[in-house]
Amino acid sequence: MLQHLSRVLIGLLIVAAAQSCSCRKQKTEETVSYHEKIVAFTSGMVSNQSAVRVVFALPVPDAEPGKEASPSLMSVSPSIKGKMYWEDVQTLVLQPEEKLVSGQKYEVDVKMAKLFPDEEDPFLFSFDVTPQNFRFETVNLRPEVLTDLTMNQFTGKLTFADYDDPDLIEKVITVTQNGKTLDLIWEHQSTEQIHLFTARGIVRGETAGMITVAR
Repeated sequence: MLQHLSRVLIGLLIVAAAQSCSCRKQKTEETVSYHEKIVAFTSGMVSNQSAVRVVFALPVPDAEPGKEASPSLMSVSPSIKGKMYWEDVQTLVLQPEEKLVSGQKYEVDVKMAKLFPDEEDPFLFSFDVTPQNFRFETVNLRPEVLTDLTMNQFTGKLTFADYDDPDLIEKVITVTQNGKTLDLIWEHQSTEQIHLFTARGIVRGETAGMITVAR
Protein backbone atom coordinates (compact mmCIF):
# COMPACT_ATOMS: atom_id res chain seq x y z
CA MET A 1 0.00 0.00 0.00
CA LEU A 2 1.18 3.52 -0.73
CA GLN A 3 1.05 6.36 1.70
CA HIS A 4 -2.05 8.52 1.61
CA LEU A 5 -2.36 12.01 3.04
CA SER A 6 -5.44 14.17 3.06
CA ARG A 7 -6.15 17.36 4.97
CA VAL A 8 -9.44 18.99 5.74
CA LEU A 9 -9.42 22.66 6.75
CA ILE A 10 -12.36 23.81 8.81
CA GLY A 11 -13.38 27.39 9.46
CA LEU A 12 -16.64 28.99 10.44
CA LEU A 13 -18.70 27.69 7.55
CA ILE A 14 -16.00 26.55 5.15
CA VAL A 15 -14.92 22.99 4.50
CA ALA A 16 -12.06 22.28 2.10
CA ALA A 17 -10.98 18.74 1.40
CA ALA A 18 -8.19 17.17 -0.61
CA GLN A 19 -8.85 13.67 -1.84
CA SER A 20 -6.10 11.14 -2.39
CA CYS A 21 -5.89 8.02 -4.49
CA SER A 22 -3.37 5.26 -4.91
CA CYS A 23 -3.88 3.49 -8.21
CA ARG A 24 -1.17 1.30 -9.68
CA LYS A 25 -1.65 -0.16 -13.13
CA GLN A 26 -0.63 -3.78 -13.24
CA LYS A 27 0.60 -5.29 -16.49
CA THR A 28 -0.29 -8.94 -16.63
CA GLU A 29 1.04 -11.69 -18.86
CA GLU A 30 -0.77 -14.99 -18.62
CA THR A 31 0.67 -18.40 -19.37
CA VAL A 32 -2.14 -20.33 -21.00
CA SER A 33 -2.12 -23.67 -22.83
CA TYR A 34 -5.20 -24.94 -24.58
CA HIS A 35 -6.25 -28.48 -23.78
CA GLU A 36 -9.29 -30.29 -25.11
CA LYS A 37 -9.87 -32.00 -21.77
CA ILE A 38 -10.07 -28.70 -19.84
CA VAL A 39 -12.99 -26.29 -20.16
CA ALA A 40 -12.24 -23.71 -17.43
CA PHE A 41 -9.54 -22.68 -14.96
CA THR A 42 -8.57 -19.78 -12.71
CA SER A 43 -7.17 -16.99 -14.87
CA GLY A 44 -6.76 -13.25 -15.29
CA MET A 45 -6.84 -10.96 -12.24
CA VAL A 46 -8.37 -12.59 -9.16
CA SER A 47 -9.12 -11.67 -5.55
CA ASN A 48 -6.71 -12.57 -2.76
CA GLN A 49 -9.49 -14.81 -1.42
CA SER A 50 -9.78 -16.88 -4.57
CA ALA A 51 -9.29 -20.62 -4.84
CA VAL A 52 -7.38 -22.25 -7.70
CA ARG A 53 -9.87 -24.22 -9.79
CA VAL A 54 -9.59 -26.45 -12.85
CA VAL A 55 -12.70 -27.82 -14.59
CA PHE A 56 -12.24 -30.84 -16.86
CA ALA A 57 -14.39 -31.64 -19.87
CA LEU A 58 -14.81 -35.26 -18.75
CA PRO A 59 -15.21 -36.99 -15.39
CA VAL A 60 -11.79 -37.75 -13.92
CA PRO A 61 -11.18 -41.40 -13.05
CA ASP A 62 -11.15 -41.98 -9.26
CA ALA A 63 -12.42 -38.45 -8.51
CA GLU A 64 -14.87 -38.39 -5.57
CA PRO A 65 -16.83 -35.20 -4.85
CA GLY A 66 -15.90 -33.69 -1.47
CA LYS A 67 -12.87 -35.93 -1.05
CA GLU A 68 -9.29 -34.72 -0.74
CA ALA A 69 -7.17 -34.96 -3.86
CA SER A 70 -3.50 -35.85 -3.99
CA PRO A 71 -1.29 -32.73 -3.89
CA SER A 72 0.77 -34.34 -6.64
CA LEU A 73 -1.99 -33.66 -9.18
CA MET A 74 -1.29 -29.94 -9.36
CA SER A 75 1.59 -27.69 -8.32
CA VAL A 76 1.63 -23.91 -7.93
CA SER A 77 4.61 -21.54 -7.90
CA PRO A 78 5.05 -19.72 -5.56
CA SER A 79 3.61 -22.51 -3.46
CA ILE A 80 0.18 -22.11 -1.86
CA LYS A 81 -0.50 -23.90 1.40
CA GLY A 82 -4.00 -25.28 1.49
CA LYS A 83 -6.35 -28.19 0.84
CA MET A 84 -6.76 -29.81 -2.56
CA TYR A 85 -10.08 -31.57 -3.12
CA TRP A 86 -12.63 -32.65 -5.72
CA GLU A 87 -15.57 -30.25 -5.88
CA ASP A 88 -17.24 -32.72 -8.23
CA VAL A 89 -15.98 -35.44 -10.59
CA GLN A 90 -14.80 -32.81 -13.09
CA THR A 91 -13.53 -30.00 -10.85
CA LEU A 92 -10.21 -29.95 -8.97
CA VAL A 93 -9.86 -27.18 -6.36
CA LEU A 94 -6.97 -25.89 -4.27
CA GLN A 95 -8.43 -23.91 -1.36
CA PRO A 96 -5.73 -21.71 0.24
CA GLU A 97 -5.43 -21.66 4.03
CA GLU A 98 -4.63 -17.94 3.92
CA LYS A 99 -5.39 -15.18 1.46
CA LEU A 100 -3.19 -15.03 -1.62
CA VAL A 101 -0.39 -12.48 -1.86
CA SER A 102 -1.64 -9.21 -3.36
CA GLY A 103 0.10 -8.36 -6.63
CA GLN A 104 1.62 -11.83 -6.94
CA LYS A 105 1.71 -13.84 -10.19
CA TYR A 106 1.15 -17.58 -9.75
CA GLU A 107 2.16 -20.32 -12.21
CA VAL A 108 0.13 -23.55 -12.18
CA ASP A 109 1.16 -26.97 -13.46
CA VAL A 110 -1.60 -29.57 -13.80
CA LYS A 111 -0.17 -33.10 -14.01
CA MET A 112 -2.44 -34.42 -16.75
CA ALA A 113 -0.67 -37.80 -16.92
CA LYS A 114 -1.76 -38.50 -13.34
CA LEU A 115 -5.38 -37.66 -14.15
CA PHE A 116 -5.90 -39.31 -17.52
CA PRO A 117 -4.06 -42.47 -18.65
CA ASP A 118 -3.80 -41.27 -22.27
CA GLU A 119 -2.12 -37.94 -21.41
CA GLU A 120 1.60 -37.22 -21.15
CA ASP A 121 2.18 -33.46 -21.13
CA PRO A 122 1.22 -31.10 -18.28
CA PHE A 123 -1.28 -28.27 -18.63
CA LEU A 124 0.24 -24.90 -17.70
CA PHE A 125 -1.52 -21.66 -16.88
CA SER A 126 -1.08 -18.58 -14.71
CA PHE A 127 -3.10 -15.92 -12.92
CA ASP A 128 -2.46 -12.66 -11.08
CA VAL A 129 -3.77 -11.44 -7.74
CA THR A 130 -5.18 -7.92 -7.62
CA PRO A 131 -2.60 -5.45 -6.24
CA GLN A 132 -3.86 -3.96 -2.99
CA ASN A 133 -4.39 -0.21 -2.82
CA PHE A 134 -7.06 2.14 -1.54
CA ARG A 135 -8.72 5.46 -2.27
CA PHE A 136 -9.68 8.03 0.34
CA GLU A 137 -12.77 10.23 0.02
CA THR A 138 -14.32 12.84 2.28
CA VAL A 139 -17.94 12.03 3.19
CA ASN A 140 -18.93 14.95 5.42
CA LEU A 141 -18.08 17.24 8.29
CA ARG A 142 -21.07 18.11 10.46
CA PRO A 143 -22.08 19.01 14.00
CA GLU A 144 -22.49 16.11 16.43
CA VAL A 145 -25.69 17.81 17.65
CA LEU A 146 -27.52 20.23 15.36
CA THR A 147 -28.21 22.62 18.22
CA ASP A 148 -24.51 22.88 19.13
CA LEU A 149 -22.10 23.87 16.37
CA THR A 150 -19.08 23.75 18.69
CA MET A 151 -18.51 19.98 18.55
CA ASN A 152 -18.30 18.33 15.14
CA GLN A 153 -17.59 14.96 13.56
CA PHE A 154 -15.77 14.09 10.37
CA THR A 155 -16.59 11.03 8.25
CA GLY A 156 -14.33 9.63 5.55
CA LYS A 157 -14.36 6.58 3.30
CA LEU A 158 -11.64 4.15 2.27
CA THR A 159 -12.32 2.01 -0.78
CA PHE A 160 -9.91 -0.91 -1.15
CA ALA A 161 -9.09 -2.71 -4.39
CA ASP A 162 -9.43 -6.11 -2.71
CA TYR A 163 -10.34 -7.70 0.60
CA ASP A 164 -8.29 -6.94 3.69
CA ASP A 165 -8.68 -7.73 7.37
CA PRO A 166 -10.81 -5.02 9.07
CA ASP A 167 -8.47 -5.05 12.08
CA LEU A 168 -5.55 -4.19 9.79
CA ILE A 169 -7.54 -1.58 7.91
CA GLU A 170 -8.28 0.24 11.17
CA LYS A 171 -4.53 0.68 11.63
CA VAL A 172 -3.98 2.17 8.17
CA ILE A 173 -4.82 5.78 9.02
CA THR A 174 -4.92 8.25 11.88
CA VAL A 175 -7.00 11.41 12.14
CA THR A 176 -5.75 14.41 14.08
CA GLN A 177 -6.99 17.92 14.78
CA ASN A 178 -4.20 20.41 15.27
CA GLY A 179 -1.87 17.58 16.32
CA LYS A 180 -4.30 15.80 18.65
CA THR A 181 -5.15 12.21 17.66
CA LEU A 182 -8.89 11.52 17.50
CA ASP A 183 -10.66 8.23 18.22
CA LEU A 184 -12.29 6.60 15.20
CA ILE A 185 -15.55 4.68 14.87
CA TRP A 186 -15.49 2.23 11.94
CA GLU A 187 -18.19 0.73 9.74
CA HIS A 188 -16.94 -2.04 7.44
CA GLN A 189 -18.78 -2.99 4.26
CA SER A 190 -16.36 -5.76 3.38
CA THR A 191 -18.37 -7.24 0.51
CA GLU A 192 -17.87 -3.97 -1.38
CA GLN A 193 -14.40 -3.27 0.09
CA ILE A 194 -15.76 0.01 1.52
CA HIS A 195 -14.76 1.13 5.02
CA LEU A 196 -16.25 4.24 6.64
CA PHE A 197 -14.66 5.94 9.63
CA THR A 198 -15.91 8.77 11.82
CA ALA A 199 -13.82 11.01 14.05
CA ARG A 200 -15.82 12.73 16.78
CA GLY A 201 -14.92 15.49 19.20
CA ILE A 202 -13.72 17.97 16.59
CA VAL A 203 -13.77 21.40 18.16
CA ARG A 204 -14.85 24.39 16.12
CA GLY A 205 -12.84 27.35 17.32
CA GLU A 206 -12.75 31.07 16.59
CA THR A 207 -10.00 30.57 14.01
CA ALA A 208 -9.56 27.97 11.27
CA GLY A 209 -8.27 24.60 12.43
CA MET A 210 -6.88 21.63 10.56
CA ILE A 211 -7.92 17.98 10.44
CA THR A 212 -5.24 15.70 9.07
CA VAL A 213 -5.98 12.21 7.74
CA ALA A 214 -2.74 10.37 7.20
CA ARG A 215 -1.18 6.98 7.13
